[in-house]
Amino acid sequence: MAATIPTVLYYWGLFVQADAFAARKGLKGLDRSEIKPVGKTLKSGWPYIGSLVVLMFFLFTLRLEAEAPFYATAFLLGYAMLKKSTRLSLKTW
Repeated sequence: MAATIPTVLYYWGLFVQADAFAARKGLKGLDRSEIKPVGKTLKSGWPYIGSLVVLMFFLFTLRLEAEAPFYATAFLLGYAMLKKSTRLSLKTW
């Protein structure tokens, strides 16, 4: 509970800095027609959520703090090898 206020202030500061930078540079957001629906985005990005679940599992359940990032990375690489559009080959390596 003691870290809640500093955490909120930190992320609020990041938001304010990013917003001020965008205003200073004249950056605008995407049109509504260009934004993908949330369901489609989550469907295409589930491996990233899966790698986060793998990371949390190894961190909190098995207490393997040193190895957890490697298992999460192996999960993402394994998924990339299953999907034809992201598969690594000698040419793309």
